[in-house]
Amino acid sequence: MEKILNIYHYSLYIMHYKLHLLVNRLNPFRLLHKLPFQKRKYEELGIDIDKEVDSAFSNRNFGLSILVSGGVLLATLFLLIFILFQFITKLLDVEVILNTYIFAVFGGLAFGVCYLFVFRKDKYLTYFDKFDSWTKQQQQLNIIISSFFIVITSCLFFASLFN
Repeated sequence: MEKILNIYHYSLYIMHYKLHLLVNRLNPFRLLHKLPFQKRKYEELGIDIDKEVDSAFSNRNFGLSILVSGGVLLATLFLLIFILFQFITKLLDVEVILNTYIFAVFGGLAFGVCYLFVFRKDKYLTYFDKFDSWTKQQQQLNIIISSFFIVITSCLFFASLFN
């Protein structure tokens, strides 16, 4: 289970970072950084703004992509716990009124699993180092599987609400 969660987390990280790179190419506001006064200011400061923005996304300790992928991982686990709960209550034909406490328990369970298997002592960083050696085909396959998993989880969640 630990390896699967870390593969999913890594795939989410790669997806978000690649999405950032794609949006960078299409972003018209990046043209502002090419204005002469902006260029002079960046040269005075001694920074390359494109590298700084990319490092803000790619930083594996506190970057935006790692934060988003961790959030999506937590949300996915929360939804899976909710779907499982809904399935069990329908199977046992039990009437349960959902309240804040139940959602807090689901959130606590999701966070506990993520913390235990992914975030504790930055365990995901050792997995990320292993996964960096994947071939491009392996990366693409895991990204496709992760995307499919997100779609299936979302569909199951909405189906569980209406049954």
